[in-house]
Amino acid sequence: MSVIAAAILAYNAETKLPELLKSLKGHVDVIVIGIDAKTTDKTRAIAEKAGAVVYDAPDVLTLTGGFAEARNILFSHIPANVEWVMWIDTDDVFCADRNLHAVVDE
Repeated sequence: MSVIAAAILAYNAETKLPELLKSLKGHVDVIVIGIDAKTTDKTRAIAEKAGAVVYDAPDVLTLTGGFAEARNILFSHIPANVEWVMWIDTDDVFCADRNLHAVVDE
C-alpha cells in the first residue's frame, strides 16, 4: 500500500482544523502541518493531539517567495517514505466515496 501524506499550512485554525483532520482519517498515513508564526490560538495543540507532524512555519509575508516558498518549505518536512502528497487547506474537508489508498494503488 502506498504511503500518503496530507500537507497543511495553518493560521489560527482551531475552529476549522478538527473537522479537516477527522475527514482525513483513514485516507492518509501522515499529516504534516506548518503552523504560521503569527498563530495565537490552539491550532498547534489540536494538530499535536491528532498526531500530526508539526513545525513552526515562517510568516508567509516575510518570505521573499511568498506563499509558494512557504508551501515548498512545508513539502520539505514530508517524511522520505511518503510516495504521495495531497495539499489541503484548513477550511477544506476531504470527501471521497472511495478510500484514497485504493485510488492511488490502482
